Amino acid sequence: MTYARGRRPGLRPVKDRGERTRSVLIWAVLLVVVLSMTAGLSNAVRSLPSTFVVVVAFVAVGVGWVLAALPMRPRLATVLSLVFGLEYLLLRVGSLGRSLVAIVEAGSRLLWEVLTWYWTALTPDWMPLVTLYAELWGDLGVVLTRTYRWVAGLLGGSDRYDVVGMTLVWGLGVWLFSAWAAFAVRRYRKPLLAVLPGGLLLSFVLSYTGTNPYTMLPVLGGTLVLMGMVGQGNREDGWSWRGVDYSQGLWGDVSLAATGISVALVIAAAIAPSVSVQKIADWVREMTDRETETRSEAVAEGLGLQPRPEPRASRPIEAALTTNLPQEHLIGSGPELSRLVVMVVETGELPPLPEAYMEDAPPRHNWRSLTYDRYFGQGWATSAVEPLAYEAGAPVADPDQPNTRVLRQTVRLVGSGSRGIVFVDGALVSVDQPFVVDWRTNEEMFAATTLSRVYRADSLMQDVTEEELRAATIDYPEWIVSRYLQLPDTVPGRVLDLARDLTATQPTGYDQAVAIEQYLREFEYTLDVPKPGLSDDIADYFLFELQRGYCDYYATSMVVLARAVGLPARLVVGFVSGTYDPGQARYVVTEAEAHAWPEVYFPGYGWIEFEPTGGRPPIQR
Repeated sequence: MTYARGRRPGLRPVKDRGERTRSVLIWAVLLVVVLSMTAGLSNAVRSLPSTFVVVVAFVAVGVGWVLAALPMRPRLATVLSLVFGLEYLLLRVGSLGRSLVAIVEAGSRLLWEVLTWYWTALTPDWMPLVTLYAELWGDLGVVLTRTYRWVAGLLGGSDRYDVVGMTLVWGLGVWLFSAWAAFAVRRYRKPLLAVLPGGLLLSFVLSYTGTNPYTMLPVLGGTLVLMGMVGQGNREDGWSWRGVDYSQGLWGDVSLAATGISVALVIAAAIAPSVSVQKIADWVREMTDRETETRSEAVAEGLGLQPRPEPRASRPIEAALTTNLPQEHLIGSGPELSRLVVMVVETGELPPLPEAYMEDAPPRHNWRSLTYDRYFGQGWATSAVEPLAYEAGAPVADPDQPNTRVLRQTVRLVGSGSRGIVFVDGALVSVDQPFVVDWRTNEEMFAATTLSRVYRADSLMQDVTEEELRAATIDYPEWIVSRYLQLPDTVPGRVLDLARDLTATQPTGYDQAVAIEQYLREFEYTLDVPKPGLSDDIADYFLFELQRGYCDYYATSMVVLARAVGLPARLVVGFVSGTYDPGQARYVVTEAEAHAWPEVYFPGYGWIEFEPTGGRPPIQR
């Protein structure tokens, strides 16, 4: 048996293999504790990707551990950690890594041109480096501006949501408590003090959102193990300084015992009501100031925190209320569908003309039928609807609205699969036959139906420019935020990461929507694709597995990506214009023209349609 003596606290002798092994084990247990806290946060916070926070925590623990070993003051270590963390987060959240690599490559080429200038007589070209540098700072400015506006709104009690600001702030929080945990354990040897900031943050988030509080159990268990390991190391240092002999294997025995005791306590806490983690979470919730409840809820909404609603019993609904798109809505699945006419539509926008006299293309239309607001990973559904009957000609919307024009269309239904649905381009105003509207709350229409096979309907068409949409605010109504930003917890993190990367440097909501639209339009349009599995998320399957498909996939993916970055969006199904008959001045619409497209909400303008489907011409505003 070997014994140690003569070591003094504060001295840092060259470590033997045993001491290095202890240090690695302590670091590993600390990493487990920190990653458990970040996993709990990502599970509770909306749109906070688990992969992102885990990587941030891992890097922060490494940085904090290294800084604690260097002979520097805590203040300097704090500044260095904060600077490094901000640089890393800005590059990651803003997707600026490629720009930085391009600058390094351009700088290397410029340096070579400068070094060889004497022999080649070629003037070094500075412009590529200057251009790339200006673009990097422009993108960085967009990220910082969006974050500043989001934080300012948050401090003012606004519930505005911006995925870039939210991710950057949460990432900074994860970085700070992770780096502090590593620094405090290695420099001060105080595990409880190290874990306390992250543990308190996790406790509050779990209590507010109502997430399962038992995600705290690995944190508590790991902290107990750390306390046993570090505490025994401190005692051995004291014994060495006082010259007390002790067994070199004692540290391992104590650590093993501390692990066993911690596991037993964690199991007891999980099953014993008297040692319930739920009580801890409830106590934290009760400490919240009730007088600022309204303001706190708005701030929490902006941070991505949402109390999870109580589950409610399902009820029987009609087939149209829920659809397993795209499994059930195979757009243009075969050439035989082109012969099945659905409807004939006349708009009166052009007079009847022989085809030879047609100089310009006819106006383009999307004949909408249904709008869906609830995405559940494998399809779409609508929230509860209430049917209301209207007399012929009764208005269901104000026709005198800014930035709109009235379109009158006469529709003759031919096919048997339309179920009496009213088809219009734009928002329905009135029908010249008795009709029924299925309303969602807040006067939002799911669908309109009529028993007549021939009807004339008026609708509102949006008349808005790109400049006006770019200038639109993000002051969304509460009912829009609560419904059209929702995504299921099953949406994979890589979908959320992609949404953030595509839009991080886009300054306005319209630019963000266009960036998503253009990205999707690069995917191949084809009808020959395998169906997703029963448990596959449609958007994830399309974006990362198929990367080709038809309109249901494009529309679904754009709605999911838009919601992930804080843009309210919904899915619409119907038909495209069809074949224009100039002699009769009418559109002949067949089953092959079935279509699905996304719409994004802009305050002051309403729902604006986009066309991400690669097989369709882009929208000209």
